[in-house]
Amino acid sequence: MYVFLEIPLSLITNAIPKALRSVGIIQSSNGWLSFILNTGLTFVLMELLDTFMVNIEIASQGSLIFALISGFFNWTLRENDKEPPDIDSKDFKEIENKFGSQK
Repeated sequence: MYVFLEIPLSLITNAIPKALRSVGIIQSSNGWLSFILNTGLTFVLMELLDTFMVNIEIASQGSLIFALISGFFNWTLRENDKEPPDIDSKDFKEIENKFGSQK
């Protein structure tokens, strides 16, 4: 159940820092914001599973520890990810022209 909820939500939480990096609001898409979003998502999903599934009982401390460990692993795995291009960069304009010409 956790995996079915986590996959679509993690796509969104992983895209937010990259979008903010592209428009220049944050310096890096692999920084603390990514860690906080992934940790928060994991914690909220674990608490939702605990709340709505009668047969499962998870302590809040256990959810928090699992979320911190999961967030740390995710952060270290994404440390070397390529940063998205800035909105004013040459790479971004090439991508825009590539998709704009197909209309």
